[in-house]
Amino acid sequence: MASATSPSPTPSTKLGMEVTPAGRVSEPAEPKATVKPPQTAARWRVKIAVVPELSVSPTTVIGAEAPLSLSINRRSGIATLSTSDSAANVTDNPPTVVIDAHGFPYLNSRLPISQRVSDLLSRMSLAEKIGQMTQADKSMFTDSSTTSGNSANNLRAWLLGSVLSGGGDTPTPNTPTGWADMIDSFEAQSLATPLQIPLIYGLDTVHGDNNMAGATIFPHNIGMGAARDPALTQQEGAVTAAETRATGPQWGFAPCICVARDIRWGRTYESFGEDPALVKRMETEISGFQGSNPQAATSGQSSLNSDTHILATAKHYAGDGGTTYGTGDSGYPIDQGVDQMSSSTFRKLMVSPYVTAVQQQKVGSIMPSYSSVQLDGAACPTKMSADKQLLTNVLKQQIGFKGFLISDYNAVNEIGDSRSCPIPSPLPAGVPDTYSYQIGVSANAGMDMFMVPNTYQTLETDLTTLVNNGYVSMSRINDAVSRILTQKFELGLFEHPFTNRSKLGQVGDAAHRAVAAQAAAESQVLLKNAHDVLPLSPHDHIYVAGSNADNLGSQTGGWTLTWQGQPGPIADPGTTILQAIKNKDANVTYSADASAPTAGNNVGVVVVGGGCRSWSGRRFGRPPSPRIRLTVPFYTRRG
Repeated sequence: MASATSPSPTPSTKLGMEVTPAGRVSEPAEPKATVKPPQTAARWRVKIAVVPELSVSPTTVIGAEAPLSLSINRRSGIATLSTSDSAANVTDNPPTVVIDAHGFPYLNSRLPISQRVSDLLSRMSLAEKIGQMTQADKSMFTDSSTTSGNSANNLRAWLLGSVLSGGGDTPTPNTPTGWADMIDSFEAQSLATPLQIPLIYGLDTVHGDNNMAGATIFPHNIGMGAARDPALTQQEGAVTAAETRATGPQWGFAPCICVARDIRWGRTYESFGEDPALVKRMETEISGFQGSNPQAATSGQSSLNSDTHILATAKHYAGDGGTTYGTGDSGYPIDQGVDQMSSSTFRKLMVSPYVTAVQQQKVGSIMPSYSSVQLDGAACPTKMSADKQLLTNVLKQQIGFKGFLISDYNAVNEIGDSRSCPIPSPLPAGVPDTYSYQIGVSANAGMDMFMVPNTYQTLETDLTTLVNNGYVSMSRINDAVSRILTQKFELGLFEHPFTNRSKLGQVGDAAHRAVAAQAAAESQVLLKNAHDVLPLSPHDHIYVAGSNADNLGSQTGGWTLTWQGQPGPIADPGTTILQAIKNKDANVTYSADASAPTAGNNVGVVVVGGGCRSWSGRRFGRPPSPRIRLTVPFYTRRG
């Protein structure tokens, strides 16, 4: 990997705008200059071009270690930044001068989104463009120390366009207000960059806003698929989007529209089913997330520009549920493996759900799979993150996908591994090292944004080198950034970057939980009802067995507060199966291991299912075992 160096080796004070999480954001001025003060200075001056539209109001300085003030002589264009502290050290924490300005086309919400994108793109440097293509984990920016490698100041110093919370990555406290506070603080950092391009914050919304304590949790996709109710699935998406946007995030990594063809795959529970026709019916969740008109001519016309909608992500394109047993990764026989079939079968089974997701549901982002394809007897597998034929030729050009592609968690690192074609030796001209090759191949294949949780600085440094060396073209960069900016304009982030906190009270409210309760009821499948055992009578004496009968963590499964879920009691409201039975019938005997005597009971209920298991391995690549939710009457003695 090429070594990452700071983008601002000299302390740099950039002209920005005034931001406050509590109110509206002023429109930014076009940056005309950069103030570069010495390490210790009480006063310095810089000549800037003050455009006619510029109106200088009382100024604020973000990130200063000492009080700073700015004065601008409109006639001469001289800006003077001063501090009362002659020993003010700005090396570790470069301040940002904040001014108020208006009049630039990309800030005009009445203009067509395409015109706004074009105008903004024309003003962006290569560093700003590559920053938009980079997504890092929120843990990289949570240290208040200005000298820490995890300083929040790095978010604006490296011009990042996106931040994510992985499974279980939550603020402290993990409350709706805690989420809003954290994300607004990140947003303020982004808005202190020269062009004030707002941040887009993403997280997994697999069965509700499942990282947040108190959010409404739904059955996993396998249960929603069993319900066969597209309207209810759309409601799930709407509830999830409303609770997510109310607390700050504007982007969800869901739904998974994989077609699970082998029950041995550990992520089967994330699939709506094995039939692509069923999966396509359940894609109504996307319109629940995004609304009915996400792709509009202007920001004000887009349904995404709402306090109740978020950008959806169809995942994992394509074939994550169709890999061949025995081709998986590091001891997992099937996960992240290789799809080995004909191109026609692959298109029919694995790609077809994305046609409807793009053309009917207008999904705004798509996440390529960790898996590889080896179609029509190809000599070696190709990683989906490196497959230009499928990402660009098929998805973007043939199917007509207008959104952007986001890589999975560190997925580019797997290009060239044992489950894909090897990295060429020697490397192509202009490619300095292996990691640069992985980045370059993925970018050239069509990847628009890179989820690199901990290596964002290396990603930006190496991608810059690849562009400067001609390995990745500027046209490819511009296409990627245009796609990302389009979604930000559709979301209305330039007009409303901060959280609207007026809807925090809707998180987990009774109306939302009623929808989840209906989903839980409809998701249940009765396999057999011999001797009319069901429905049970409230007068029955019921013997309940099974360790998961009273285990809310196992009942809710993976992607609940933590990535893999956690067995046992969890800090989230919910009702276990045992509690629900007791709510209807006081005559209950419970034995987790069925060792208690059964005498005196006329009905038995056994709760069978896989729990939440921990195992080592890379995150997001090692899902827990399939979870089966069965309530099985095992004997009856009536009369």
